[in-house]
Amino acid sequence: MNVMTVDDRRRFLAAKLKGARLKANAQRKYSRTSQGQPQSVVAKRHLSLTQAFVAQELGISQSFLSKLEKGQQEPNFLLVELLASYYGVKLSEFATYTHEETRLGHHLND
Repeated sequence: MNVMTVDDRRRFLAAKLKGARLKANAQRKYSRTSQGQPQSVVAKRHLSLTQAFVAQELGISQSFLSKLEKGQQEPNFLLVELLASYYGVKLSEFATYTHEETRLGHHLND
């Protein structure tokens, strides 16, 4: 069985979280320009997804989000679920547990 260490999980999640934010940001910019609408009409939903903006939207600190994206902290499942929903990606993209670990309940310890 291939089990990820805590450090492996943090690095994996860090890369996925940062990638999801940057991808969502790029999609928002593309959406804004393709609509041809003035920024005032598009408003808040098309502002850049900086760490500070996302953190404020989700009610967490920017420094905590930064630590998540650097792999210095590991989010709990509820925060991962919230981030996936906010970025518009499938929760499975952030999965770090093998099927066997999930079956044995390892993910419940987080």
